[in-house]
Amino acid sequence: MNTSLMSYSEQCIDALPPEKRQAARTAYAEISENGDDSFLSKLLVVLEANNAYAKSIPRDLAVVHDAFLNALTKETDLIRERQLKADETRDAALRKLLHQEVRLLDQTMPLNR
Repeated sequence: MNTSLMSYSEQCIDALPPEKRQAARTAYAEISENGDDSFLSKLLVVLEANNAYAKSIPRDLAVVHDAFLNALTKETDLIRERQLKADETRDAALRKLLHQEVRLLDQTMPLNR
């Protein structure tokens, strides 16, 4: 059937699997007592808009998630960089201290005698 001649509700029903179409037609007829589907068509437009918005939510969440991960990665890199510098500073200070202590120890207890 030419979909341009079908009402919106018939197009929606036609999109259903064949085994569900008759039940949908019956439901439409019961809701729309006079057989006029204009209210249902308007309701379906609203529901379609709601569905379109709902589909955009995962995309929006993905954008926020990616931005968060990028910020977290940058922060983690900064922390790693600071930690590496602190480790290098600590290692240098420890080597210097050990060198001084070994020299003092050698002066008080010569090891080569």
